[in-house]
Amino acid sequence: MKYLIDRYKIAKDWNRNQSGGHRRESPFYDTIDQVLGCRDIVRLQHVADVGSSKLNDCASDESEHEESTAETMQEKRSERKKSRKRARADRDDSEERELLANAFKGMKEQQESMSRFMDNYTKAQEQQTETVNALVGALTTFLQSSKKD
Repeated sequence: MKYLIDRYKIAKDWNRNQSGGHRRESPFYDTIDQVLGCRDIVRLQHVADVGSSKLNDCASDESEHEESTAETMQEKRSERKKSRKRARADRDDSEERELLANAFKGMKEQQESMSRFMDNYTKAQEQQTETVNALVGALTTFLQSSKKD
């Protein structure tokens, strides 16, 4: 008897956590369920009803419990989905922030590179201007000395 009741309890616990097609049954599951199912030995949720002998009350309590369990499972499932969505959104946000940070870092490096280029370009233009001024001054001096001769 103890073996059969233990197998029944294992099957009952397993079935309570299942959402559909993977239900288990032990030997004489239905018979034991009729005898012990109302007593709620496995779950001990209806302690006041343990001694009651009304199977109809027990069956309605069981169906109410199954409905509330199904609703609870649905709520838990939807909460898990929401938490996964939030985690995914947070991960996407962190990836987006990282991409933006890398883009700003790259733009800063390009700005510094462009500033160095512009400084070098300005220096090169100043040198060219000085060279052209020196050339024009030398040419002017040469022309003036050529006129005198």
